[in-house]
Amino acid sequence: NLEKRRVKYATQIRRSETMVRRLEHERDLYNQLINELRIKAPSNGMVVYSKGWDGNKVKTGSFVSRWDPIILSLPDLSTLVSETYIREVDFAKIKTGLNVRIKIDAFPGKEFEGKVAEIANVGQTIPGEQQIGFKTLIKVDQANELLLPSMTTSNSIILQSWSEALIIPRKAIFNIEN
Repeated sequence: NLEKRRVKYATQIRRSETMVRRLEHERDLYNQLINELRIKAPSNGMVVYSKGWDGNKVKTGSFVSRWDPIILSLPDLSTLVSETYIREVDFAKIKTGLNVRIKIDAFPGKEFEGKVAEIANVGQTIPGEQQIGFKTLIKVDQANELLLPSMTTSNSIILQSWSEALIIPRKAIFNIEN
């Protein structure tokens, strides 16, 4: 009985030692990977963390799979795009190429110009609202170092404009009864 236990425990010890060696080898490979891992951008610019498969930002400690190895991206700040949603009741009025006035919440006094670049052909629920909208991309005309990715914008799409029009405030119009 004692000899059987001795053999049994010796076998368990050998298996445990093999497992320890395998885990140590794996740890050494991970340490080597960490030491050799260098992320280099092809040019100077701003680095933006990408989003993982679950929609959350990739951050320290996030799992990176071989099927989705993107950790960071280098946005092209020379072509800025503002993303907005057009309600389905206004969808028929909007066309690509329309001029847009863009206001950035971070810079209340500044106004930028742009054009409607792309309109989705399938509606979806507008984030944070209970209505259907069409995702619309607006290309900002002038590149500016003030503008950064993920800034909140207010977009006014200009459907019509008149270059020569007389504008009278509503309060200036009145009727004097006899």
